[in-house]
Amino acid sequence: MSLLGTLSRDNLIAGDCRVKTEEVMIASGQSLVRGSVIGKVKYAIATTGTLAGTGNGTITLVKPRKKTRLGTYTVTCTSLLTTAAIFSVSGPFGNALGSVSVGLGTADYADFESSEIAFRLTNSSTDFDATSVFTIAVTAYIPVTATVTGTGNGTMANLETGRLAKRGAYTVTCTTAATHGGTFTVADPSGVTVGYAYTSKRTGTGTGAVTEIKAGPQFKRNGAYLITCTATASNGGTFSVTDPDGTVIGSFSLPGTSTGVATFWHEQISFKLADATDFVLADVITLYFFKSDHLSFVIWDGSTDFIVNDVFTCTVALANEECSLVNRDNVNGSQFPFAILADDCDATSAATRSLAYVAGSFDERSVYFGGQETAADYREELREIGIVLENSSVAIS
Repeated sequence: MSLLGTLSRDNLIAGDCRVKTEEVMIASGQSLVRGSVIGKVKYAIATTGTLAGTGNGTITLVKPRKKTRLGTYTVTCTSLLTTAAIFSVSGPFGNALGSVSVGLGTADYADFESSEIAFRLTNSSTDFDATSVFTIAVTAYIPVTATVTGTGNGTMANLETGRLAKRGAYTVTCTTAATHGGTFTVADPSGVTVGYAYTSKRTGTGTGAVTEIKAGPQFKRNGAYLITCTATASNGGTFSVTDPDGTVIGSFSLPGTSTGVATFWHEQISFKLADATDFVLADVITLYFFKSDHLSFVIWDGSTDFIVNDVFTCTVALANEECSLVNRDNVNGSQFPFAILADDCDATSAATRSLAYVAGSFDERSVYFGGQETAADYREELREIGIVLENSSVAIS
């Protein structure tokens, strides 16, 4: 094992797989050795729920899960029985996560578990009723801003950082101009191209905003998703959603109330559509969602077209790169593995830069985890992000 601040030869790296490194920021208050498995701090989650309506019960022991999303989770009382209250649980995009039933006796409780969130729901002296709704907020630690320089006055929205995001300024530069459109090259703070983005636009009368866009596990990166009005209504309408292959993947309706909002959710993509100027038949929103391991965002067409060399600058704040020793008890995103530390790092008194492996094969006997976890607990998750743990036959000296 190497001493603090030095890199000595050991048997951490195993096999013939080429390693890939990234610079990371180790959060203050830690002294970690080479081979430590680290997770990236991504969000803050409320540890208790906030109740609106009748009842004085509580939601406690809130824990994020592997698929936790930014936004607000809702836990709504949907049915009252003689001895229990039943609550439905939905994610930030209206996606149903399941239900939980809690007894009406004082201090009765029930635990809820899903792929996105877990918590304990406890009844108290005043029973719940049909007005009882809990909310649980998940917010980002990572502030990002985007400004445009040039002729076009379109906007960049829905900014989020990904697993490999770096501190500094990303540039999104128009390389091909088109009427109500354009192609953009996305470069990281070092100037390395990480992808290409396209302009989203609205065709027709309706001006409702598409927000909270999220890529699902079956998201198709190349091509446009089309949101088409198939039936009109005052303050509303019915819409079909078509994927980049031309397949209709679902439909939804606005509620028909002023300022109403509808949620669409699918394994490929989810979003919210708000009421504004009424949509008319065959209005189309062409949605190009850019997603990479660095950034995700949408560029919207404005009243003035983009021209070549118009540039969006998106600054990723320092907090985005802070990492902690992976531990299932963490609740800020660092409970999930991101990389393996390549050198010892003493960040006891201040956040400190270091180097980490984000891909490669490593000897499982030379890696370290927080809490009581072992290599077996993280093996599959690490493999999913390109890190393979091997039981090397080479003796460690």
